[in-house]
Amino acid sequence: MLHQTVKPDQWIVVDDGKIPLTSARGMQYIRREPQPDDPRFTLSRNLETALPLIRGDKIFIIEDDDYYAPDYIAEMSRRLDSHEVVGLMHAKYYYLPTGGHQTHANATHCSLAETAFRSSFLPEMPEILRLSTESYVDLRIWIKAGARGYRFNDNEKPLYLGIKGLPGRGGIGIGHDPNRYRKPNQKDAAGRPMLKKWVPGDYQVYLDILSGKLTSENHHSYFPEVPLITGITVCQNTKDLIERAYNSIRQFHPEMPIIIIDGSDSGNPCAAYLRGLASDKTTVVSLGYNIGHGRGMCLGIEKAKTRYALIFDSDIEMLKSPIETMLPMMEEDTFGIGHIDDKADFNRFVCGIHGHVEGLGRYLQPCFQLIDIRNYKKFYPYVHHGAPCYLTMLDIHKRGLSGKILKQFPDLIDGVSKFVRHDPHKTKNIEQPWVMNEGLV
Repeated sequence: MLHQTVKPDQWIVVDDGKIPLTSARGMQYIRREPQPDDPRFTLSRNLETALPLIRGDKIFIIEDDDYYAPDYIAEMSRRLDSHEVVGLMHAKYYYLPTGGHQTHANATHCSLAETAFRSSFLPEMPEILRLSTESYVDLRIWIKAGARGYRFNDNEKPLYLGIKGLPGRGGIGIGHDPNRYRKPNQKDAAGRPMLKKWVPGDYQVYLDILSGKLTSENHHSYFPEVPLITGITVCQNTKDLIERAYNSIRQFHPEMPIIIIDGSDSGNPCAAYLRGLASDKTTVVSLGYNIGHGRGMCLGIEKAKTRYALIFDSDIEMLKSPIETMLPMMEEDTFGIGHIDDKADFNRFVCGIHGHVEGLGRYLQPCFQLIDIRNYKKFYPYVHHGAPCYLTMLDIHKRGLSGKILKQFPDLIDGVSKFVRHDPHKTKNIEQPWVMNEGLV
């Protein structure tokens, strides 16, 4: 899921295994303790647990022992734009212990693991699950869908592979039966060319499970944690300040991707210093002109590949990292967390508005803020201005969401903060003309 070209907005994981997960980053993790009256297969019970939590319009059933190519969500989502229920027919199965493989003949329905549907189909699911206490959830979905369903195959570009024979609880599908792979043309050759064709990037992971090289003790070396946060800052001709800010972040977050938007003059010491920082973890965008704070932040956000962005001014110093405390505060609809001016007067020039705008609102200060990039893109972007977040905050305010999706982090920069020291008087004021709210929000 973390390598999908289109990231899921919500990833619900319902777990009723014997050993609960201890790490669930990026997931909405639901622990469902096994019950005495559970059926032999608990798929329907787990799906029933997930249904009330679904918020999105496109729902994908993802099974934990199967392989999904990076374009899987993108390709399924594109077809869901035109159809209510979508799935891959002619499912490909691979029995890992023996190399047995098979392309299923299912053309009238699709396996549950490669079925997706729109939220308009959700009201049908409770009855389908009630009638499917043991199995056949997929069959009942496709019978109910009828003409609303669309099936396609992935012969040209493999998107999915059902991996069979892995450790753990036995699967419910017919593909888990090793006796189905007896014919000579259903056996992979030495070197596993069929597995490599279907899983070009990760086939070695499965082979190492088979050989015992990959174990529960060393699995972290195979699956390094994918970064959740990209640091973003904008600077111009302030070498001493950006050096202090950068080093203070790196002291606590040496692996965090950081994007520096540099508007320094090409011959300025700041430009030379930043060019020397460029690495696989630090991206330096050297512009050669003053792009302005807001537009620079927008450029950094556009280039970030993570779900969250830590936006910080070049004149801050991190004294103690608040990130691990901030992250659990993030909910699906949270815009951002940081220091909030609870009574920002949107009528004042300091907030960049000439003419009347209703009331007071909340302003998330840009000097140090953790934002959800997906939610940022739902509102008016940051702009060239002395208060670059003001149109975004006004947009949120007018929609009545300020009290819900903006969150205050206590003692972040106020007074003698233990987290972040901010010295805003040493950086240059950005040049006018500012972007004014002339019918924009």
